[in-house]
Amino acid sequence: MEIYVIRHTAPVVPPGVCYGQSDVKLSSSFPREAEAVKNRLQSLGWSPLYPVFSSPLERCIALARFLSNRRIITDERLLELHFGAWEMKKWEEIPKIQLEKWGKDYVRQAPPGGESYRMLVARVGDFMEDLRNNPAPSATLVTHAGVIRAIHVWSGITGWEESFNMPVDYGQVFKFEI
Repeated sequence: MEIYVIRHTAPVVPPGVCYGQSDVKLSSSFPREAEAVKNRLQSLGWSPLYPVFSSPLERCIALARFLSNRRIITDERLLELHFGAWEMKKWEEIPKIQLEKWGKDYVRQAPPGGESYRMLVARVGDFMEDLRNNPAPSATLVTHAGVIRAIHVWSGITGWEESFNMPVDYGQVFKFEI
């Protein structure tokens, strides 16, 4: 099965703000960015005829709707890492002791009220296992950088720590075979 995985386009979030699962608005450049995503997908041989799955956050649903006029299937397992009490706070406002504790073991350590990277990879892996059983020859996922990194870990392409630091740009497209 071919899987096209796309990160949402640029949101409107002040620099330095932790926004994980917060539902933030998209930039006014959305139409231009979405058209560029569609062009990249078409250059990879993508077809809008197969299922399109999306994170339930508007920044992903908007792109999924732009790409396909089919029914969009939302799934909470495609949500970004949940940063709990840190959501919508500036990184500099988060107590240093909490950031240091998390930074030393972000794979296993969760922000207060949030989830660890290991938890994210587990829920994304659960989604991917379900997707593997889908009879369609192809699927499209519109999601977040953390989820894309988690797919890299789940698929064995990248190691845990290496994946967490992997750059994933807004509107970037990844193609996987499972």
